[in-house]
Amino acid sequence: MGFDYQPLKQCFSSDVMNQAGIGLYQTCGFTLAIASAPEIISPLEWLPCLFHENRLPEFPNETDREEAIGLLVHLTDHWTAQIAGRAPQGALLELPGDCFFVSGKGPSQAVRDFCEGYLKGYRWLQRAWDLALRDVGDEDREKLVFNATIMACLTLHYSDDKGEVAAMPDRALPMKPAKAWHLLPALLIETGGFGLDRQRAAEEAEATDSEKIGRNEPCPCGSGKKYKKCCLN
Repeated sequence: MGFDYQPLKQCFSSDVMNQAGIGLYQTCGFTLAIASAPEIISPLEWLPCLFHENRLPEFPNETDREEAIGLLVHLTDHWTAQIAGRAPQGALLELPGDCFFVSGKGPSQAVRDFCEGYLKGYRWLQRAWDLALRDVGDEDREKLVFNATIMACLTLHYSDDKGEVAAMPDRALPMKPAKAWHLLPALLIETGGFGLDRQRAAEEAEATDSEKIGRNEPCPCGSGKKYKKCCLN
């Protein structure tokens, strides 16, 4: 399930994306977090987060704008496809080729940026994840894997230059960077699976609710219109 990053690299080398965007690999991490979210998030909501001022920048023309947005949405779809097509056991997320770990040197800058972007996405989605995991026990696999995923990303982002230890500004992290790197692909895809399963469950519930509403009944959105004249279409 290879993905061609070259068009994205060219896009991020443009003046607009280079100056206004958060960078290619942070974007990769953030869009993976979106694809892994426990609820469906519209691109209109998350696209502004990929830019420093939290809004889409001015592009030279509409064609450039549409091309950039299309590439970002395509990247998110790529993560969703990886997660949806995962094997029942032993699945690993395929990371960008520039993401690697060298013994004695630690994670590449692309890994650090990727993890920073994923963590940014998690913080943006924290309320959704808190609600999703609210009734999940601390020893449940879903919560254990989710917490391990966040810890692995923190560890790699804050790893020292040799990849031996990791420490945030206020505390040391217990996981070793090499272990975090070894576990990361499996943790990311399993956490994504948890989120995608919740997205699908929400879609199915919404479809069931829609079937229960009569065409001539008032629309549940509160518009005052009949359902057939409002949200049914």
